[in-house]
Amino acid sequence: MTPPDLAHSQRYIDALGWSAELHRGQRRKGKAVPYISHLIAVSALVWEDGGSETQAIAALLHDAIEDAGQSHGSIAARFGEEVAGIVVDCTDTQGPTEPGVEKEPWLLRKTRYLASLEHKAEGSLLVTAADKAHNARDLVLDARRDPHRWERFTEGKPGLTHGTPGPQ
Repeated sequence: MTPPDLAHSQRYIDALGWSAELHRGQRRKGKAVPYISHLIAVSALVWEDGGSETQAIAALLHDAIEDAGQSHGSIAARFGEEVAGIVVDCTDTQGPTEPGVEKEPWLLRKTRYLASLEHKAEGSLLVTAADKAHNARDLVLDARRDPHRWERFTEGKPGLTHGTPGPQ
């Protein structure tokens, strides 16, 4: 528990450092922006929406299974079961994937993930909402700067040619 005179604990600082280490070398899709900026933004949104430090830590780590080869166990060993559970709930893959390994098809992952939301805990939904909100903000900013940025998405809409811009 964070003492009342501190805004955040050493545990949060440790999570921030580990998250930066896990995602070192990764960038936002199609951009030169370091990926850690997304994780920090999602964590900030969680805190700004009244989330707990535990939820803010989970936000820093929400892509650790999907994009950094971690597992429920490795996260729980460092930050506890609650953080690990939220991260698992925010993961749309079937298990840990090593960086650079091809994921399941986008539509399959997203359809399955959407169907699972009604069974998620409130803390998991808060982190998920913050993640989606930051991704949406990022897409809007990119579209304003360069409408061709949508071409970085490869799934496209069903029935259209591959490579047609669509969310990912």
